[in-house]
Amino acid sequence: MRVWMRVSIIVPLLCVAGLAAYAQSQSSWQQSGSDPVADAARKAREDKKNAAKPKKVYTDDDVKPATATAATTAATAAPSDASGAARQALRAAEDR
Repeated sequence: MRVWMRVSIIVPLLCVAGLAAYAQSQSSWQQSGSDPVADAARKAREDKKNAAKPKKVYTDDDVKPATATAATTAATAAPSDASGAARQALRAAEDR
């Protein structure tokens, strides 16, 4: 009988003490004004402002295709220049 009486007194006292400690921790957290979710959101916003801008990615739409005449002119000009240089080298060799 004595044991139950002690238990019936101790258990409610522990519950009241636990509730008081919980209430005190809640009030000190609210007074500090520090909300972890809000802090994380502020930090993410600052990081986004300070982030480097992405570089330009060029696609086929951005680059103009080369004209067919320019490619043909470049292809035909190269062999004639090479043959002209070869002719000059032969003439120089003959003159010696």
